[in-house]
Amino acid sequence: NILKYFEEHIIFPKEVGNPTGIYKICRQYAESRGKVYTKKVKSKDEFGNTKEVEVFDRYEPNNPNEYILAIIDTINLIDTERGMTLKQSMDKLSEYCAKYLRNRYFISPVIIQQQAFEQEGNEAFKLGRVRPSVAGLGDSKYTSRDSNVVLGLFSPFRFSIKEYEGYDISKFKDNIRFLEMVVNRDGEMGGLCPLYFDGAVCQFEELPRPDDKEGLQQVYKYLEYLRGRKTNKSFFSFAIKKIVGKLHRWI
Repeated sequence: NILKYFEEHIIFPKEVGNPTGIYKICRQYAESRGKVYTKKVKSKDEFGNTKEVEVFDRYEPNNPNEYILAIIDTINLIDTERGMTLKQSMDKLSEYCAKYLRNRYFISPVIIQQQAFEQEGNEAFKLGRVRPSVAGLGDSKYTSRDSNVVLGLFSPFRFSIKEYEGYDISKFKDNIRFLEMVVNRDGEMGGLCPLYFDGAVCQFEELPRPDDKEGLQQVYKYLEYLRGRKTNKSFFSFAIKKIVGKLHRWI
């Protein structure tokens, strides 16, 4: 059922890696799900002659309750526009997302952007500036200006930190993330939300508070179970036999 839902609701466009290509395919999809109204305005050409031209007036979706998400992962890896640098192309895509896709067509762009390499260096670690920030955005910081919300995900394990915000990172290892509201136009900013993270299945769950010893103990037991299962050769052997058996039946 989950796979069926994804197949029915998610589109993976091909060969639209530059900002203009991304904008066009999102605009075309929105227009297929609604109606664009235009209006006539007077405009002067380069010779000073006045003429009437049709321009965008408003967009009305067929279903006002439908949410369209344009997910770009990651903006640091987009193709550049002709004659533009990577930074200029990222800024152009950010403009498309905010000025047109969001404001005109009510699309919600979700942009994933990596931090700059120097943000994860020894100097940043010494200064205690290791959490994601607007100043540390990779390749272009201007994308944050167009954003309603900027969320940062931080992994203490990557920096060999043993304890963070009351949590024992030596036990969690890479199974913990801290979510922070870096920018929020509509409310408060800051605050950290600790999350259990399993990269194998992209699972995020809010963790108990650091003073909830009983709740954390349950998480530790679950982690031991998962790690023990991953390193259990007999389990893998059993799993492989089941998969091979299914393949034979399908063939």
